[in-house]
Amino acid sequence: MIVQNMLIVCGILWALAQAARPKNSVLMDLVKKPCSESDVTATQHLPDPLRDKIDACDGNTDTFYHSKDDIGEKNPHLTLSLDGTYVIKTITVVNVHTGAYCESNPVYCTERITGAKVELLADDAVVKECGEIKVASNTLTAEAQTYPIDCGVGVEGNKVRVRLENTVNPLEIAEISVMGYRKIARRKNSVLTELVKKPCSDSDVTATKHFINPLRVKTDACDGNTSTFYHSIEEPQERNPNLTLSLNGTFVIKIITVVNVHTGKHCNNDGTSCTKRINGAKVEVLADEKVVKECGEIKVASNTLTAEAQTYPIDCGVGVKGNKVRVRLEDTDNPLEIAEISVMGYRKIDQFPINNNL
Repeated sequence: MIVQNMLIVCGILWALAQAARPKNSVLMDLVKKPCSESDVTATQHLPDPLRDKIDACDGNTDTFYHSKDDIGEKNPHLTLSLDGTYVIKTITVVNVHTGAYCESNPVYCTERITGAKVELLADDAVVKECGEIKVASNTLTAEAQTYPIDCGVGVEGNKVRVRLENTVNPLEIAEISVMGYRKIARRKNSVLTELVKKPCSDSDVTATKHFINPLRVKTDACDGNTSTFYHSIEEPQERNPNLTLSLNGTFVIKIITVVNVHTGKHCNNDGTSCTKRINGAKVEVLADEKVVKECGEIKVASNTLTAEAQTYPIDCGVGVKGNKVRVRLEDTDNPLEIAEISVMGYRKIDQFPINNNL
């Protein structure tokens, strides 16, 4: 009877899990093989023998792409386009592994893939650098050497890229595969919305200690009023002032807009005292304390302040998920000032089994 009851409970749990599982969420290979010429862009290939770009996705690990041996090409790369936007889980790269080409000197094959960056793109913008290929040994085997790179949770894109950086070596890839989940269709609650409730509460914000005379507290950066502002304390030892705003859940972050201080006696005549306190600030999306993506850097075009708020919208690209945003200056003598910060994004992420399927 106990065993029977346990089986019933397990069956109920399994059914509930399947009901919560998103439609078309089976992990699948997203690369149709053999691929077509239009699916791949790459640094020019070696012409003799022919080592074409499509040899990296023809389903045959005995053929391979080999970028041209050109002393002027220091950053060889190969980019594979998918047929839509997907949630990417794993990108697997297969190294050259057989034939007289490698047997005479295995280092020729291993040095042409080790250190390669594996990236996920949305069109031509890097969504995430998923990892780096690290070849443990220069000894080649009769079997394909596969290097699976895990892109983490819920990262969306429509292209993958493998590239070497600042090297004299060509790039070689025997095969590339991409595992992921269903094509992303338009979702419920996908209207772009403001994710920061204003005025914010003290618990929503963490920041470097504020300037105390006059009071320029952290919540002034999200009180809905661009005439008040946060100002970090001016101390020589504080070289990296920052402000972090917590959201009330995990969201797909699209645009983070920072408003600069723009009125009042606080700024000098030419505006330099205010603009230098935001210029060069990094704008980041975080998942708890981990940086998911540095979305951009604030670049102030002019030191002349205006009567209107100076807004700096930073586009985070496609499918960047997080629950915090951070603005920070790095290695500076200047304090950080923010009049207002806003975050535009898409619905709370609560319909995906994040730990299991994505």
